Amino acid sequence: TLNIIVWGHPEISTVATGASPTTAAVAALGNNTGMLSSTSNPAVSVQIDGTIFYPYVGHLKVAGLTINEIQNAITNRLAVYIRHPQITVQIAQFQNRHIYVLGEVMQTGAQPITDRPLTLMEALSKAGGINTNSADPTHIYLVRGSYLKPDIFLLNAQSPQTLLITERFPLQENDIVYVSSATLNSFNKFMQTVFPTFTTYWTIKGLSQS
Repeated sequence: TLNIIVWGHPEISTVATGASPTTAAVAALGNNTGMLSSTSNPAVSVQIDGTIFYPYVGHLKVAGLTINEIQNAITNRLAVYIRHPQITVQIAQFQNRHIYVLGEVMQTGAQPITDRPLTLMEALSKAGGINTNSADPTHIYLVRGSYLKPDIFLLNAQSPQTLLITERFPLQENDIVYVSSATLNSFNKFMQTVFPTFTTYWTIKGLSQS
């Protein structure tokens, strides 16, 4: 799905209420981002045939186009109705692309991947944070890679150095973030359920080894 912002025209902009603008969007608008929450128009879905439908633009084939090419195509069509339209297009969500946050967090589940890089700490925040009553913040795991032999990274959320590293460690499609409750024991149980071939002899890396 796509978010389409037509600056100065919130009535046709499709950023959902409360959505955060990208860096490019903020740069285009300056500090006046209030208009982004003034519309509740839904994001635009890309259809099976690779097209979208947008007011005053009609049907537009976007499959295979870059974000800049989509922006230019929409701008050209809107120019018939709006004088010098300023357009920003964002990817609201990639179809069926997610990461997963599990274990001792307030809200487990899948989180969509968008065009904005998602860090491990941001994913934990979106999950409501870790459960301070049951979680072990020194044993947060990131599971990435193949089903037969995934890469496993360990995060100590109480280490300032590790927290800085996570800011340069964007999550990837199908990553699993697991917050342990009792160091290795609960994590082993989780891994043996999800990855039956998992053994405790596999190497668990620190994020600095990525």
